[in-house]
Amino acid sequence: MRLGWDEGIPEVLAQKWHNWLMDLNQLSDYEVQRCIKPRGFGKVASAQLHHFADTCEAGYGTVTYLLLENTKHQIYCSFLMDKARVAPLKSVTIPRMELTAATVAGHVDKMMLDKKN
Repeated sequence: MRLGWDEGIPEVLAQKWHNWLMDLNQLSDYEVQRCIKPRGFGKVASAQLHHFADTCEAGYGTVTYLLLENTKHQIYCSFLMDKARVAPLKSVTIPRMELTAATVAGHVDKMMLDKKN
């Protein structure tokens, strides 16, 4: 769409923009729980770290979750951390970046296990 500097935008787009702007105000109400184990969860029977790694042409990243299971077989999953990197300027293949992302996930796993002990 080409508009002159002083031209108004179509009403449909103006309404979409206004709705988006109003939705921004609701971001302050958004909360992310930071607890690793919620109150009343009970005794932990098992704990597992889950790492996911992925890549694309623009970069790569990993994310780590902690999965807890209590003695009543209830499960709670919590976000622990993520790491993201921009792809290098030098051209690198997607499979090579996949390996790099998996290596980062391995380093994160080692770091988490070291912190645990």
